[in-house]
Amino acid sequence: MSYKFTQRIIRAQSSSDLSEQLEDADVDVLRAVGMSGRLHSIGAGIVRALGSTRGESQGQLVADLHKALSIQYPMLSNLEAKAAAVIAIEQWLRPHCSACHGRGFELIEGAPKLSDVACGECHGSGKVQILVPKKIEPATVWAGSLIDREVDRFRSSVQRRLGR
Repeated sequence: MSYKFTQRIIRAQSSSDLSEQLEDADVDVLRAVGMSGRLHSIGAGIVRALGSTRGESQGQLVADLHKALSIQYPMLSNLEAKAAAVIAIEQWLRPHCSACHGRGFELIEGAPKLSDVACGECHGSGKVQILVPKKIEPATVWAGSLIDREVDRFRSSVQRRLGR
């Protein structure tokens, strides 16, 4: 599913024009999002969080992912499963290093090019460096894969409901 379609969903969620006069109106997208979100709450929560500009709470998203992790990894404590959920969501929503913007190299102030020096924050990987305790690492990886699948299922469901 495309990034462009996700942007369409995000735009519809903040629309002030919910008239039904246009073909493929924002209100149609919102209806499809609502119906699909009931079936794919994790995917809907991620897309909602991607479009959030107000730093809204992701409590329900964390709760849904925590529940899935508790079933898949019953040996984890409640706190460990919740930590794995929060880390997976954070990695999914903000995968790129904020210092180098995912490029892996330090930026040269005022110059339109990158330096030859690896970024000090991410050590050249371009990704956010989150320390994940070894015990919950497999659960965090599994949760990230679940998020990927659920976002794809959510987007597909929305597109089906819109007749695409």
